[in-house]
Amino acid sequence: MYYATSQSTPSWISGKVYGDNLSSPTISSAWSDVNPDPAVYPNQRSTNAPYLPSVPLPANQGTTNAPTLHPVLAYDREGRLLFNLTFPMANLRFRPCFPPSVMHEHAVSTRSSRLCITIPGIPVWAVDVRNPTGVTVSDVLNHLYAFFHTSVGRDEYSSFPAHIQSTSAEAFARRTSQNPPERAFGMKKLDLVFPNVYVVGLTRAMDGSDRWDLRLAPSVG
Repeated sequence: MYYATSQSTPSWISGKVYGDNLSSPTISSAWSDVNPDPAVYPNQRSTNAPYLPSVPLPANQGTTNAPTLHPVLAYDREGRLLFNLTFPMANLRFRPCFPPSVMHEHAVSTRSSRLCITIPGIPVWAVDVRNPTGVTVSDVLNHLYAFFHTSVGRDEYSSFPAHIQSTSAEAFARRTSQNPPERAFGMKKLDLVFPNVYVVGLTRAMDGSDRWDLRLAPSVG
């Protein structure tokens, strides 16, 4: 696998994070399971402030409030969720202050059936998230995962600068060295952003448009 980075091992992970097989990292209690045993989860205790879902307030006449992002999706360099794009979605974890139910909450304060996410530095990439009943946190995270696990064609690969081509080729070789099915599938978009494979949130698009920029990092705190 290609997951080795030059970063030191984060304190919330014990053992070997990236190895030469498909085993998952050992997650410490600094993160909560997205799908814990319901009999256990109510008894969970956290030293962090409890998460309280937002309650819509009545709008003042004559004013327009821009929608705000769900707290678990907001940019935080330390990581509000443990979301390594190279691991299966089953490995997704939140900080203990966020219960698993946030997956079903709306991604923005004003219910929206569409959310457009762009990747800074790669303007041709965009993730179009749609849900007629309102885009949820789950929709956003699952769409991002699916997007970065799509294949990269020869023309798309050639459109990137030489240094990115070199890095991504090495990343692909290491990621698939002991996984023939993955090698046969070919290069994925996640190879092109290596080593920034951790999702650390979304921010408002810099150009002021109604879009959100995805923030990636090589590790989380």
